[in-house]
Amino acid sequence: MTEIKLGKMAGKHGASEAVKEFGKHMVADHSKSGRTLQQLASKLGITVPDEPMEKHKDAIKTFKGLKKDNFDASYSAQMVNDHEATISLFEKEAENG
Repeated sequence: MTEIKLGKMAGKHGASEAVKEFGKHMVADHSKSGRTLQQLASKLGITVPDEPMEKHKDAIKTFKGLKKDNFDASYSAQMVNDHEATISLFEKEAENG
């Protein structure tokens, strides 16, 4: 959900076309995976939250306050950090899960 919200913000507030396009891809990719996750969770009787965690809400607030010239660099850095953390979680699960 956070990636979708930030991706939408990138599409609107990004200064460069590259950031705007990346934001659009994030929205599309994470919307698709979110729907898949929701369907699987529903079959398993698991309730998926319908809004981001508090720490992610703080990140969203931070990005809302950025000007275009600061948005691109901050957004790009956030996406790299988030995806590196996600890769690390997948690697740990693959090795130990």
